[in-house]
Amino acid sequence: DGLFSEALTRYAEQGGRELADHMSQYDCIVDGLQDYLRSMAASCSDGNARPSRACMIVKTLLEASNTHPALADQANTILAAIERAFEQLLAQAKSRGELVAAADCGRLARLLQAQIMGLRAMAERHPEPQALQDLGEDMASLLDRYRSQH
Repeated sequence: DGLFSEALTRYAEQGGRELADHMSQYDCIVDGLQDYLRSMAASCSDGNARPSRACMIVKTLLEASNTHPALADQANTILAAIERAFEQLLAQAKSRGELVAAADCGRLARLLQAQIMGLRAMAERHPEPQALQDLGEDMASLLDRYRSQH
């Protein structure tokens, strides 16, 4: 359990670095998040790509909830941190005027996380690559509704 816990921590840290590296390439946070969603969908549709990052975290949460409460708690803590990272990015976008004032950044962060979790679960069904890319585009377009300027 200890080794698995360490692996889960490293897995989450690497995912956090990848998000930060991706976002550092964008002046507009909303554009960066939209492209992040699209690129995630594209990577899920690549048959040669390694398994997606959140799969280990979500699978741990789902599988360990009744058998290994400490690991389930760790996975839940990691998912909460990911949600907070999205919320912080969205709050920063809102403060910069990229999002409408009425945008609820916490709620929107949960929506993005749920969409990503769903995308990765959908990818396990092995749909056509274009279907996953279309899904990524649909996910990215959710943010357009909250932009201060369309």
